Amino acid sequence: MTEILRIYPIVKGQETCIKDPKEILKVLSKTKVEVDLDFNQGGRVKMGTSRDLIGQLVKIGENEFEIPEH
Repeated sequence: MTEILRIYPIVKGQETCIKDPKEILKVLSKTKVEVDLDFNQGGRVKMGTSRDLIGQLVKIGENEFEIPEH
């Protein structure tokens, strides 16, 4: 299963890094735009965007979450 490690949303015109699983869940559940992220898939850390994972069940901290359409 893909595990989201970090996200990089744009806040006030500046890219920020969020590592806290609760904050990642909050941002991804409400986002209307693509968010850059780092994820672990099969033991390899990769970079991508939230749109790459739409409809997939991912692990964020101890929670499983399906990335919504945005």
